[in-house]
Amino acid sequence: MSIATALQVPKTSLTHTLAGLHKAELIRFEPNPKDNRSKCVMLTDAGRQFRETAIANISQDFGGFLKDFSMDEIEAALPLLSRIRAHLDKARD
Repeated sequence: MSIATALQVPKTSLTHTLAGLHKAELIRFEPNPKDNRSKCVMLTDAGRQFRETAIANISQDFGGFLKDFSMDEIEAALPLLSRIRAHLDKARD
């Protein structure tokens, strides 16, 4: 699966985003060992640190979310949300 498909964004938008992350030295590109035509996107050490900081920051916001919704409620909603996403993916493709 491509990153663009997983993130549900156009390839041109993803290319622009990846170029910015590469320029900031947060990612690097490596040849795909499976086909040597496509590229694999890898986090650099700086990228890993940025990711960890971002997760820590959003975790604070998510804590507030969990005050309003229990894990049982979230888990109960997942099957419906998964079906909705599959429907939207199919309609988009």
